[in-house]
Amino acid sequence: MSKFVRSAVLAAAIAAVVSAAGTSMTVAQDKKKDAKVVTKEDVAGSIVLSKDTKGMYRFKVVGADDKTIMQSSKGYEKKDDALKALDTVKGILSKAKVTEEKDADKK
Repeated sequence: MSKFVRSAVLAAAIAAVVSAAGTSMTVAQDKKKDAKVVTKEDVAGSIVLSKDTKGMYRFKVVGADDKTIMQSSKGYEKKDDALKALDTVKGILSKAKVTEEKDADKK
């Protein structure tokens, strides 16, 4: 259960960052020292709900580059259960504060 909660919190944090980005945000400067503006469309991704080989429902967050950012750590027998878990993740991420574990840099 702990791994699921961590995955859910991570997914929710990613979703919150993406949704809170607004229409634009400034990212690291390029070599010319000009700030590059990234639009919401640039960072938008999708959430994919699918069935695994055992017939269990899973969800994953896919970035705009079609690479998986995170995925559910457990499968759900019912589609509704997977969607409820995803809603829980969204709720957590929309309100969660990012904290850093002690000695996180050493791991």
